[in-house]
Amino acid sequence: MTSRERVLLAIQHKQADRVAIHDSPWGTTEARWHKEGLPEKQSSSAYFGFEFRANAGDNTLQLPTKVIEETDEYKIATTGDGAIRKNWKAKTSTPELIGFTITTKALWEEHKPRMAMNDTRVAWDKQLAANKEYREKGFFITMNYGPGFTKVCNMVGPERVLIAMVEDPAWVHDMVMTEARLCVAIAEEMFSRGFQFDAGWIFDDLGFKHRGFFSSAMYREILWPAHKLICDCFHARGLPMLLHSCGYVTEFVPLFIEAGFDCLQP
Repeated sequence: MTSRERVLLAIQHKQADRVAIHDSPWGTTEARWHKEGLPEKQSSSAYFGFEFRANAGDNTLQLPTKVIEETDEYKIATTGDGAIRKNWKAKTSTPELIGFTITTKALWEEHKPRMAMNDTRVAWDKQLAANKEYREKGFFITMNYGPGFTKVCNMVGPERVLIAMVEDPAWVHDMVMTEARLCVAIAEEMFSRGFQFDAGWIFDDLGFKHRGFFSSAMYREILWPAHKLICDCFHARGLPMLLHSCGYVTEFVPLFIEAGFDCLQP
């Protein structure tokens, strides 16, 4: 049984030859494993037989990136969304969020036209070659996105987004919908150029340990339509939708199902 067949059966709540497995170890974890016996030229994905492979596009504002400061221990750089982040070199953690370009609704309106589909958003030759290789080897292939709440937090800042969800929800809704439409446009173009996917996969962290970051009512009003738009794109082709969401998101599960998600990876 191929990985593709195995994962599809799991999503359909049917029995396969064994449990489908997948993980995404941090780079520093994998480096340590190589010191502890993992063959030097073999990835953990190949060694353990992980089932999934993915393609992706660039869903940023495509602002110029630059390194602001770099030492032996860390690097501070800007992202394609204009955020300033600090990342450690020899260890892995969530990045320190230092600053943002998009700090007001007016600045969002100024930069919003950049959130449009163009031919530079996908490394077409490289990605299509990888997609064909994944299909030939029987992997379960997903189109991966990081949209929604996580996306606007990375672009505007978590505190600013959460306050805006109360004081100006229409602004946050506009940001997530604009970005969701870009995600759909990227997927549609990839389908048209011969990419084959088995599912779409959204990564959007919506909670901390004991609660969601916001209420179910806020999720439905502001974010749910963006998730549904992307789900509808893949469902129209008979493909399932997966959602990764860290934190306590149990209260959102009925709305996840209504949006069209077929699988939740906590």
